Amino acid sequence: MTKTNDDIKDQDTEDETHWIEQKTTDEIIQAQKSDEILGKLYQMKTESKDKPKLGDIAIQNPIIKRKQPPSRAKSKMKQYHVGAPMERVALDIIGPFPLSKKGNKYALIVSDYFTRWAEGYPMPDMETKTIIDNFANNFVCIFGVPRQIHTDQGRQFESALFKELCTRLCIDKTRTTPYRPQSDGLVERLNRSLEEILSKYICSNQKDWDEQLPWAFMAYRSSVHESTKFSPCKLMLGREIELPIDLIYGPHPQNEEFSDETHAVNEHMIQITRNIHGKYMRKQGKIW
Repeated sequence: MTKTNDDIKDQDTEDETHWIEQKTTDEIIQAQKSDEILGKLYQMKTESKDKPKLGDIAIQNPIIKRKQPPSRAKSKMKQYHVGAPMERVALDIIGPFPLSKKGNKYALIVSDYFTRWAEGYPMPDMETKTIIDNFANNFVCIFGVPRQIHTDQGRQFESALFKELCTRLCIDKTRTTPYRPQSDGLVERLNRSLEEILSKYICSNQKDWDEQLPWAFMAYRSSVHESTKFSPCKLMLGREIELPIDLIYGPHPQNEEFSDETHAVNEHMIQITRNIHGKYMRKQGKIW
């Protein structure tokens, strides 16, 4: 009768079990030490507290030396610099949050690279149609069509429907590099700041986050940004907005005095834009 592979495996298992039952612990350890590979492992384990590495064993034992995967050269990340408001905007989805009283669970974040102006729109889901409706109706209809949109590689932003929107509005669509969150650092840092602001004002059950979201963005847009040294309101609107605290302490002080208001404000904003663009270009020179 011919033995099958299963019969042979069962026989080998029975022989090994029988051998172990006949040997003492010391005899088993001695048998392991006599083996070339197991002996090396036992020596490294008893002499060192650190876990043995395969590379250290492979040097002494060419039998188990494995071929290392080929190293892939990574090109240096380039920094994209903008020169005008709405030249490039970043889109991202933040969430899921606790289900709010209004049925919202996510938020679409839109941020302008030049002015650092940011907007957030609560959403019940993160389907492509919901994102397009919020972006087109709430952002594009107010601020105009951006020249370029930068997103991650989420399925919503890579869908045919979203690409059709960009094609119809003549928007250049770019995306982040896989597994490199630095390539979308502007909106990622904004998300962290937004979460910190919301955590200080939402109620204990966290179901009013979408009601506090506009106030959080107002605080963010009226604050001086570290990279531009101006607030997003100043760069986008040409002036500082008045805040609720101004009702107590008076209107926000405007540092500049203009004789011809319209002409002077225009010249002033042009000069600010040039200064920020020059700062970006100098920073680019340092990076390259």
